[in-house]
This record gives sequence, C-alpha cells and structure tokens, in this order.
Amino acid sequence: MAEVLMLTQIFFVSYSHDDAHVVEPIVAMLRTTGTTVFRDKDSIQPGDKWRQVLNQSLQQADVFLVFWSGNSAASEEVRTEYESALAMDTRIVPVLLDDTPIDAALAQYQHIDFRPAYRSAACNLGSKATAAQIFVAKLLIHLQDLAPRVG
Repeated sequence: MAEVLMLTQIFFVSYSHDDAHVVEPIVAMLRTTGTTVFRDKDSIQPGDKWRQVLNQSLQQADVFLVFWSGNSAASEEVRTEYESALAMDTRIVPVLLDDTPIDAALAQYQHIDFRPAYRSAACNLGSKATAAQIFVAKLLIHLQDLAPRVG
C-alpha cells in the first residue's frame, strides 16, 4: 500500500511586504497541499487587533518560514517575528531570496536556497508559478520526515 504524505504542520510566514510578489504565489501553492498557512495580509481580518493575532498565530505555528532578503533584513517587524519564534523554540526555516547575509540568530538553521528560482522569476514574470512550485517541492522534501504518514 502506498504511503501518502500528510502535511499537518501549521506554517507562519514572515516576510517584508516589499517581497509580497514572491511570497504570495508560494503561500497559494502551499495551501493547495491542505497546509494551514498564516500570512498577515490574508489571515488578519479588518477590526482584529493585528499584534494579538500575530502573537497567537506564532504560538500555534509548527514551522516559521522567514523569507530573507535585503527588504526583510531592514524590517523591524520581520526581526520582531523571528525573535519571537526563536524564544518559542519554533522550527525555523530561513528561505534565501537574495544574497543578503543572513542574521546570525537565523544562520544556525538549515535554510532553503530559493535564489536561483527567485532570479529566474524576476527575469520572467510569467514564471512566478513555476518558481512557487519549485519552492514548495523543496519545502516538502525538507519536511517529509516530520510529517505523519498514512498507509
């Protein structure tokens, strides 16, 4: 009987809004796997106390994806989020979007190098979906040993 990979982890996505054009298709692709993904733009509703929702979502997350770029390195909000994830001992997966040196606190974690796919997508706007598929495939490979299997 074949085994089926069940992604039951809850993902928290941390990124600079200047990188939203890269993150959005990846989040959409992850959600097609049935994975729960928290992303501020579509997970915080009008009238919600956004800081409270962020903190609750961080506490519930199994995996903290931090999309690392020059934009996120300059973002105080991204720093606040990854420092919270560090304090909670959440599984952290840095995702490298460009050649910006990663913060020392994140450098201890195995990263996913998305730079080649990101560069390809930047050169050809029509390839964003393909770049997102490449990322999700890489992420699934990295996380498959954590996921419960049915079968």
